[in-house]
Amino acid sequence: MQGGPEGEKYRVFEYLAQVYIKLARHKPIVVWMDDMQWADGLSLSFMSYLLRRALGEAIQFIFTARIQDVTQKGHPFQQWQSAMTTARNIEQLQLNGLNNSEVEQYIKLVFTEIDISKNSIERIWQETHGNPYFLSEILRLLVEEERIIWTGKKWRCQQLTEINVPSSVVNIVESQLRRFRENELDVFMQAAVLGDQFSFETLRLLTNLEEDPLIDIVETGLVGYIFKEQPLITGQNVQPTISNVDEFYSFYHSTVRKVLYSKINTRRRRRLHLKVAEALEKAKKDRLDQIAPLLAHHYYNAEQYQMAFKYSVESATAAWQALAVEETEKLLARLAELLEKMDEVRSMEYQAQSGQITNQFENQLLATALAQYRILSGEVLTALSKFTDSERSLLQP
Repeated sequence: MQGGPEGEKYRVFEYLAQVYIKLARHKPIVVWMDDMQWADGLSLSFMSYLLRRALGEAIQFIFTARIQDVTQKGHPFQQWQSAMTTARNIEQLQLNGLNNSEVEQYIKLVFTEIDISKNSIERIWQETHGNPYFLSEILRLLVEEERIIWTGKKWRCQQLTEINVPSSVVNIVESQLRRFRENELDVFMQAAVLGDQFSFETLRLLTNLEEDPLIDIVETGLVGYIFKEQPLITGQNVQPTISNVDEFYSFYHSTVRKVLYSKINTRRRRRLHLKVAEALEKAKKDRLDQIAPLLAHHYYNAEQYQMAFKYSVESATAAWQALAVEETEKLLARLAELLEKMDEVRSMEYQAQSGQITNQFENQLLATALAQYRILSGEVLTALSKFTDSERSLLQP
């Protein structure tokens, strides 16, 4: 330590340590170091030195770090933390996100008087998973978008179904994603196409990867807090999957999935959705009714609107039979949107009646789907004529 760069470094360390020690002898102090996941080797080395020199002094040290960053294999903070835990009595606390009830309390503390539905609170929690920073930024954006408004007496929040991601949150997520390799990010983006929850087998079919390399990438996502494992669900409410025995994963934050999904260009996004839909149809051809909502979603985003209409009708019929009124109304709105939005779909009734669709089976499917839609919409007499069209299409030579 007499000379050279290393000796100079420790002379600076000792000088800084003496500053802290003299302050503490005058009055007890708290040293709070935030965002330790960004600390470089020199900074960590100094903190190690200071912790050793401050033994017995009136100094309280508090270090904070984002767990999804520092748990990466070989991360400098992880190694530093292990060394410091053995050298000093350090207590580790892992702070979890706010739960649904705490998110509601937070919103009411911010706005004092606010009309907001339980469903909207649940939707905000799903988007943020109780991350306080994400929560505050999303609430700020909702005010800017006038989805939370001041009525003159109190605040009122619209019914929330979709929530946009603030640019400040996008920047944080993108900075976290930079630590992954290109091939890992590509798999993560394809997983984002599958939705908030997906099975390993569906992801394998989409990526065309062999099992072992895909397992390695999924494990990287698990360690890096991109994915989390979901328990295997059995019984009537089992999630649709290609295999009855399959591993399920979900995104750790739906915000992460949204950012990954936004990085996919439009053409590739459509192609991936179509690939998923066709793979699911092929793998579950004997039980398509179980995954009709999933197929409708993927065909819609693939802009295959006739197939989206067909499976949306099946989903709405199942919801109606299950007396799920809210879900039925939502699906009927989607069906009305499909009929209104596309020229192809708007002309389906004429095509089915006139036989312009040359494929008899496709003709019958479209007429049947339209008839089911009319029943769900309360147009029973119109529906009967559509079923007649469907029967006629099968009898055409």
